Amino acid sequence: MDHYISERLVLDAHREMVRAAERRSRLTPQCPGVPFRVWVANRLRTIADKLDGRPQLRRVV
Repeated sequence: MDHYISERLVLDAHREMVRAAERRSRLTPQCPGVPFRVWVANRLRTIADKLDGRPQLRRVV
């Protein structure tokens, strides 16, 4: 499968999650939900890294 086709399929599958996050951040009465937006950005970066074949960074606690 072509790299760009697989990337498009992944992004299409997560489009609704991104829209919900944007909607939630706009409709939050106080400040935008920064932790949730950061989580979504991190999740999308992880997906992009998997598509690029980069090694996954693991958080050590």
